[in-house]
Amino acid sequence: MSDTLSDMGHNVHIVTYPTGQEEIRVRRAKVHRTAPFRQERNAKVGPSSEKFLRDFQLLWLLCRVIRREHIDIIHAHNYEGALIGIMAKWLTRRPLLYNAVNLMADELAGYRFIRPAWLAHGLARGLDWFTPIFPNHITAVSPELQTWLIDQGVPAAKVDLVPAGIEPELFDHPEPEKFRQRYQLNGHQVVMYTGVLDAYQRIDYLLRAFAVALREKPDALLL
Repeated sequence: MSDTLSDMGHNVHIVTYPTGQEEIRVRRAKVHRTAPFRQERNAKVGPSSEKFLRDFQLLWLLCRVIRREHIDIIHAHNYEGALIGIMAKWLTRRPLLYNAVNLMADELAGYRFIRPAWLAHGLARGLDWFTPIFPNHITAVSPELQTWLIDQGVPAAKVDLVPAGIEPELFDHPEPEKFRQRYQLNGHQVVMYTGVLDAYQRIDYLLRAFAVALREKPDALLL
């Protein structure tokens, strides 16, 4: 997204955490990190005491970048981005565009950071009510999320459906045999999952579906 916006002539700045993956490169936007870059290993999602400190650092850096670079719009991604973006909007008086990808009610209790679970569920519902109030506009990544936001009272004119995009050119030169040789897959058919293994991802659905697939293709592999 940042590269596409840059290609359209926009001056894009990304404000983010210090961790990341070296193979994921931002080609044209300017990246600002709260600390020197370090390779991310064993990525963990969800709240943590360390993340709270990072989020305050991120807010401070975001406000600095907004003022120094004369930023016109804050484009906040995901839940942490939305909450930090809301505070930055209050502090800098810049409009906020929120890219909504999830509901906290689906996830917060599953992280097991807040106990008891009923408290996590209550806090999540409060965040799902609170967060959409303040952005000037919202883009939802799925029709279900867009419908939920509108059903909760967010004006329909304030929410657009914008699914996550890809660069099709990434798939112009597939090398399936190279992948099969590296992981010794031989002639097996493969079902691949590329996400975290947290409970909110409903890995149980994946396992149950794969059990059905195995009845049809006993030599299939789940990666």
